[in-house]
Amino acid sequence: MAEKKRNSKTGEGAKRNYEKRSRKSSAGGQNAGRRSSAEEEKSLDFVTILVLLIAATLIILLIWNAKKEKEGNVPPLTPKPSVAGGEKEPTKELKEPTKEPTKEPTKEPTKPLPTKEPTKEPQKENPPTEGITRKDAENILYTVIDKETYQISLLNDALPIDGKNFYLFCVDDQTGKTYEPLLIVESTLGTIHYYDPATGTVSEFTSFPLDGTQKKDDQAVITKEQAKEVLKTFSEKQLGLSREMSAYTMQVDDWSTVIETKTCYGVNVFETVNGKERLRGTFFVAYDGTKVFRQDPQTEEFVEIEK
Repeated sequence: MAEKKRNSKTGEGAKRNYEKRSRKSSAGGQNAGRRSSAEEEKSLDFVTILVLLIAATLIILLIWNAKKEKEGNVPPLTPKPSVAGGEKEPTKELKEPTKEPTKEPTKEPTKPLPTKEPTKEPQKENPPTEGITRKDAENILYTVIDKETYQISLLNDALPIDGKNFYLFCVDDQTGKTYEPLLIVESTLGTIHYYDPATGTVSEFTSFPLDGTQKKDDQAVITKEQAKEVLKTFSEKQLGLSREMSAYTMQVDDWSTVIETKTCYGVNVFETVNGKERLRGTFFVAYDGTKVFRQDPQTEEFVEIEK
């Protein structure tokens, strides 16, 4: 009985041990199955990523190749046909496509607009000098100048002014003193004019101070200093000045000027501006002190100043 019990216990123990081992083995098999399925999933994920990378690379290469084909730099990636017998097919050199030069559209020649030729004005020729000779010009001047007192000298026999030629003369007295203004005689008509060589101004001859038809009075009664005092007796308004005479300085010419048969002193009035002398007027005081004249700077005419 005791042996049966031991045997039965032994048998039950062995059975239990077997069941435990079978459970462990089944658990181990399940764990191993789980591990293998996880590894398979990982391998599938890796393969998928690798395939996607390869596909992306191929797409990029195809796009790059298509772009180069379009530019004509790289040949298309097409498989070369195999050559039988293992012989290599001779490589063909790639030739860049030659671009035909673009032809610019030919422009029809534009017809030039008809240009109007400038109308040429007839040039004014200087009149011939055959009409009036030098001797003729001198004789014309001596009709208005006292030949016994003055003499004339030719300075230029063909002075061009405004398309005309003139004889240019200066007038001297017996002492050699030269008088102004100079005189010019037109070479064709023989007309007399005043001429200022400093400015080139030509003015109409009216009453030259040396006019031989008028008797001149050259007997000095007053001195140069007295002529200045006579001029001071006039107001600045009468003289056409902006300030009193005491604000100016006066200088008397070394030569005389005949105006209306009156021999006069020429008195120049200056104003000092910024250290420089500025001429403000020229006046003429008769030798006898009875008359005072002013010369218009524009017309060069002599105007008597009334008190």
